[in-house]
Amino acid sequence: MKFQPIFLALWLVTPSTLFADDPEVIPESLPSGVIARVGDFEVPYEWFLNEFRSTFFRHAQSSNVRQEVFDPFLEKMTLYELARTSGVGEDAAFQQELQQKIDGMKAFMDYQLAMARIGLYNQAYIKAEGIDPAKVTVTDEELQSFLAEEGNAFPGALPDSLGELQPHVKEMLSQRLASLKVAEAVKNLVRKKREDLKIEVQQSLIDSVPLPEMKGTPPPGMKGLPAGSLFKSP
Repeated sequence: MKFQPIFLALWLVTPSTLFADDPEVIPESLPSGVIARVGDFEVPYEWFLNEFRSTFFRHAQSSNVRQEVFDPFLEKMTLYELARTSGVGEDAAFQQELQQKIDGMKAFMDYQLAMARIGLYNQAYIKAEGIDPAKVTVTDEELQSFLAEEGNAFPGALPDSLGELQPHVKEMLSQRLASLKVAEAVKNLVRKKREDLKIEVQQSLIDSVPLPEMKGTPPPGMKGLPAGSLFKSP
């Protein structure tokens, strides 16, 4: 493996305090969608935008939160350019590890995007079928009955009557009951509509899904798993 010495020129949109000598600021040299150029590597603004959204809360006390997020972000991008041009990526074992990790992450991202799409379709459909979660109401009678059920499930955790509930607790229970009513309405809708659908299931694939191993004792009432298949003794 050959490692070639490189020279890094840093061209930034904004000044940085990352280095002792700040890189030269020449905004007009960068495309509008590029926040920095490290050597030949152009860093997309969208990358930093997502970095900022996911990490800004760590610097809530800073007087310049954008710069506090940008400095370590730039350090990471600089390290990447050093690594990218050093030759480490030519190693076969590294390439295999990289590809395996990327493939795994891509599969999970594809799943997340698919679930987001499915969720939006489902929300639009149930509204079109007259189930609007925002319009579901809960009467005091329903809430009182629900309170009694919850009280039986968790003795002593809740008072016996609505009048004894704190307002925020009452609101929380109302929202939960509304969610349960929506879920029941959706279940009934699916039960009715699926009569016109042909649904086929490959049970062998369901049964072959590997169960994760966890240490400790299963939670009380946990059912549906073969003994010792999920929880292992510490």
